[in-house]
Amino acid sequence: MVEPTQPYCFLIPKQTTIDLNTLRKMQDSEYASLPALFFQGKYLWALRTYLILRDYLPNPADLLLDDTVCRNAINIAHADTWRSIEKSQIGPETVVVSADADKPKLLWADYNISQAPIFDGPSQFNISHWAQPNVIARNAQRMNVIKKVAYFGELRKGEQSIHTLLEKKLSGLNIAYEVKQDFVSQNDYSDVDIAVALRFNWHLVKDRKPASKLFNAAIAGIPLIATPERSYLEYREMGLCFLPAYNVTETINIIEHLAQHPDDYESLLQNAQKQSTVFEEKTATAWLNVLRHIRFTENLVPEKRHRVIRRKRWISTDKLYCTGDNLRIKLLTYLSVIFGILCMTANYRWKSYVSC
Repeated sequence: MVEPTQPYCFLIPKQTTIDLNTLRKMQDSEYASLPALFFQGKYLWALRTYLILRDYLPNPADLLLDDTVCRNAINIAHADTWRSIEKSQIGPETVVVSADADKPKLLWADYNISQAPIFDGPSQFNISHWAQPNVIARNAQRMNVIKKVAYFGELRKGEQSIHTLLEKKLSGLNIAYEVKQDFVSQNDYSDVDIAVALRFNWHLVKDRKPASKLFNAAIAGIPLIATPERSYLEYREMGLCFLPAYNVTETINIIEHLAQHPDDYESLLQNAQKQSTVFEEKTATAWLNVLRHIRFTENLVPEKRHRVIRRKRWISTDKLYCTGDNLRIKLLTYLSVIFGILCMTANYRWKSYVSC
């Protein structure tokens, strides 16, 4: 069989901040210097994947970057990008690959990619999110002493009280606490000894959250204390260690233990350093395997007319699903959330305390 030659076209939303040709020529090492706009999922899932995969594909010409749909190509974009694209651009020959990330599944896509391990199948794939661009690792001269703990990321509604309490409790142990929210400092772990990623509002949507904070912490060479969400647990079973905590008290107890037992902390540092070199290569390999699978699958399905019929049927349903305008769909969604919480909470509790 002759190998298919359809190009892979990564789509980003139209923007006027940086010329498209400039983005095509840049290196991934320059990503951290981009404006905040490009740290939205719509750009990270398309532009950053394009920049990284360029170094892994045997023929980089197979890879395209555009802000309009490429005809006769396999088009990959974030789910929100697809929802904003004029549907007249999408013809029967257009292959729609949706990076759903933590958004609702794009119902009319030909293929779906999730960033958390929640589904897998002939047209649905799991690929982890990339780690933070240009992570600055912990300064080795800090040795095995814990002087600072930090949270990396934006604070959501109601979370400030958690971090205020953490700061107060840690001050009693003579340990500093910092919340790094701005883009300038979110990749800088040089003065941090432990990272935390706590989320106490249990909700089914967290099944779609990636384990990015685990990847970032490992690349930085420091341990992570986190709420045992599904994505963290899945990677823990693959050998990526984190310390589970459900509340501030458990978090403080873990930190106090490590501060009083530097040998245990040193062991965690060494484990994180061993993990730090594998993320990009594994993620890139996963992307290449999925894209090649899609390319060969499309080569085996010459008839595209069924695709147009299916898309017309699902586009309106997808709109209702995402906006929640349809009361029945909204009610079913709420019921599925409740059912998911009841089924999974006990399982999470049990798995989270299995030792690394």
